[in-house]
Amino acid sequence: MIREGFDSTLVAAYEDFDVPVDRFFADDRLRGAFIASVAKRMGNQKLDAAAVMRRLMNLRKKGRLPRLRRAYHGRNARSN
Repeated sequence: MIREGFDSTLVAAYEDFDVPVDRFFADDRLRGAFIASVAKRMGNQKLDAAAVMRRLMNLRKKGRLPRLRRAYHGRNARSN
């Protein structure tokens, strides 16, 4: 698997789901849907769920994930 293509696929799926990375670890159904979405974007490849989540976490730690578009309902968006 080419890392650049994989990373861009992960980022695109992350943007579409628009939820924090931590929620994927807390919610099994959400994590499954995310991994299925990534697999579909990659031509229905069989993916190791742990590897996908590990790479997503690494991208987050490196600051390579975009900011989420969530509504802040009156809170200061900069404090998040």
